[in-house]
Amino acid sequence: MSDPTKLEETYITDAGFGHITWTPSTTVDSLSFVKALEFRMISEVDIRGCVHRNRYTERDDEGTDETGLPVHTWLDALVNGLPALLEDHRFNIEKLTLDDLVWGRIAPPTQTSLLFHLHNITELVLSKMSFENANQLLTILGSFPRLSTLEMDKCSGLLVESDMLQIARAVPLNLRHLRLDSPDSSYGPVVQWLADGGVSVTIKKAFLVWEEVDIPALLNFFRTIASSLETLTYMQRAPNKLHIDDEPIQMNLLDDGNGPTKVDVAAAQELKRRTRECEAAAEANNLLDRHPIQACATAHLHVRITWSRLAPIAIKLLCQLSSQAECVSLLLDFSHSTPDDAEWGLVGEMLHALATRLIAGNRCALRLRMYPAVFEKLPRVAAEGTGWDFSLTHDEWDYDPHRSDSMLSRCGLTRLGAQYYYVSLSTGCEIEWRLMTISPIIHWKREIEDLCLRSTSNGPAPVLAQTATRPFTSVIPFRISGPPQSDSAQRVNNISLFSKHDPIKGTYIIDPLLPTVPMSTGLFSGEHNVRKIGQEAARDTRTPGTSFDGGSDNVSDVNAAFRTRRSPITLDLAVVGDKPQGSDKSRARIMASARHGNIAVNLFQIQQSRCVDLNLPFRQGNMIVLLPPDFDGPITIRQRRGRSAISFLPAFAERALAVFSVSGYFI
Repeated sequence: MSDPTKLEETYITDAGFGHITWTPSTTVDSLSFVKALEFRMISEVDIRGCVHRNRYTERDDEGTDETGLPVHTWLDALVNGLPALLEDHRFNIEKLTLDDLVWGRIAPPTQTSLLFHLHNITELVLSKMSFENANQLLTILGSFPRLSTLEMDKCSGLLVESDMLQIARAVPLNLRHLRLDSPDSSYGPVVQWLADGGVSVTIKKAFLVWEEVDIPALLNFFRTIASSLETLTYMQRAPNKLHIDDEPIQMNLLDDGNGPTKVDVAAAQELKRRTRECEAAAEANNLLDRHPIQACATAHLHVRITWSRLAPIAIKLLCQLSSQAECVSLLLDFSHSTPDDAEWGLVGEMLHALATRLIAGNRCALRLRMYPAVFEKLPRVAAEGTGWDFSLTHDEWDYDPHRSDSMLSRCGLTRLGAQYYYVSLSTGCEIEWRLMTISPIIHWKREIEDLCLRSTSNGPAPVLAQTATRPFTSVIPFRISGPPQSDSAQRVNNISLFSKHDPIKGTYIIDPLLPTVPMSTGLFSGEHNVRKIGQEAARDTRTPGTSFDGGSDNVSDVNAAFRTRRSPITLDLAVVGDKPQGSDKSRARIMASARHGNIAVNLFQIQQSRCVDLNLPFRQGNMIVLLPPDFDGPITIRQRRGRSAISFLPAFAERALAVFSVSGYFI
C-alpha cells in the first residue's frame, strides 16, 4: 500500500463525507486505501492535471514531462478502477471537477470511460481546461443529462472548426446555477448549445462574463432562458481585439490545447472575416427591435458594462430583461473608452425610460454607478431629479484619496477623474446621490500597486502602454526616456517584459533610435530582475552561430522583448522614427517568446525609415503574425514541429524568401 503521507493528499473528510482529489501522484493503491476508510458517503471527485506551475499550493507542474508537455497517462489506471470503486454504496458521486487538464492529451478510451461511469453527476466544474475545439467540450456537457450546476472558468480552445458542425444538445436541461466566468476563449459555442431550440432548457441563476462581438448569439440565449431566469449577474467587457479603429475583430483562435490543431491559411482568412463591432451592434439592435425579449421572470439583475460600441446593446438588453425586476444594479465603466454625443443621448433615453417604468411600478430599486460629469451628459436623468431629496456622502468602501494620488503619481499616470457618482432610486421616489472619492483606476491589477510599493523615488516612472488612436486595454508598465508627449503616442525602446503565468498584452510604439536609460532601478528582484530578463530574451533571439545579418547579439540591441513561460502574448506593434540624415534604414529587433503559450503579433505600422528583425521562438502553442504590406526584414521562427507546421497567406508567400531552415529554425 502507498505511503499514508501521500494518501492524505488524495481525499478530504468532513463529518464523514468524502471528497477525493486525484493528481498525478495518486495511485491505484490510493483508491483501495480510500475505500477502506469509514466514510458515510463520497460525493465529490476533483481531478487535477497539475499542468501549470504554482496553480496549487503544494504542487507545481508534476503533470508535465521534461519538455513541459502535459502528461495524463496516470489517469488511465485510476479511471479503469472506477467501476470497482462505485460498487460500494457509499460512493455516490454528485460533483465532478476537472481542473488544469488538456483534454486532447487524455486517451480516448479513458475519456469515454470517465464520462460513462460518472454520467449521473449533478454538478460539473471545469477550470483551466484546454480543448482542441468546442465539440470536445460539448461532448463532455452532453454526457451529463442530470446537471443542475455548471461552472466554467478560464477554459480555452472553444472553437468550432470550419470543417465541422457544432454538436447539438440532445436532452432537456434544467440548471439551478450557471456560471461562465473569466473566458480564455469564446463562450459562443456554449451559449449556442444551451439555447438549442429543439430541446428545452431552464436556468434559474446565471453569472456570465462576455467579451465577444457575437452579441446575436447571446441575445438568442437570453431569449431562450428569460422565462425561467430569476437572478442574473452579467459582466460585458470590451471585446478582445488585435486591431485598431475599424479593423476587423480577431477571431479568438488562440488556445492552450495540444494536438493536431494548428493555425493554417483558412484559419487566418477566417480571422479577417471576423465581424466588426459596429456591424455586430447594428445586427443586435435590429434583433432587439424586431424580436424583443418578452415573458421575462428575472427579479434581480446586476450588470456591469465596460463601455465599447456594444455597450448600448447591453443597456437595451437590460431594459428588456427588467420588465418584472425587483432590483436592478448597473455599473458603467468608462476606463476603456467613453461614449460620443450620440451614444450619450441614446443612453440617457434608455435609462430615463427604465427608471420611469420601474419607479412608477412602485416595486423596483435602480442603482446606477458612473464616472464624473455623467449628469451633464445625461440631462433627462438629471432634470428628473430636481425635486428629489439628495445628499452627498462617502461610501464605506472609500479609498484614501491621498494614497490614490500618491500611487497615481508614482505610476506616471494622470487622473481620469476624481469620483464616481452613485445614484440609488428606490421605492417611493426617494433618491440618494453618493459622491465617492474613488479613482477610476480602482480597476488596476494588483501588480500595479505592488509595483508602486517596490519602486524607488528617484527612478524613472513606469507609464501605461497606449496610443493616440486607441484607448489602452491592458496595464503593462515599461520604461521610456523623456517625458510623455501629450500630442502623440508614447514611444519606447529597449523594453523587456517577462511573465511566468500572467498574459502579456498591449500596444507598443517602438523607436529604435530613442535614447534609453539604465534598467537597474530595483523594480524587480530575483527571477524578475530586468537585466536577467533581457539576457534571457536576447538568448532566445539569437540565430545559430553569428547573426545572419551581421548584427550584434548583444542584449542592448534588442529594442523590444516579450517573454512568458506559461501564458499567451498578444501584441499590437508599430515601428516608427525619423530617418537620420545620410543613413540607411534603422533596424528594430523585436522578440516575442512563449515557452508554453500562444503568440499573436499584429505589426500594424512600419515607417519608411525603419526595418524590422522579428524573432519568434516558442515551444508549445499556436502563433499568428500579421504584417503590413511594406514589411522589410527577416522573420526568425524557432519551434519544434518543423517547417510543415508553418503556413503563410498566399500574398505573403509570393513575396517571402526562405533563406535558412535547420534544426527547428526557419528564417
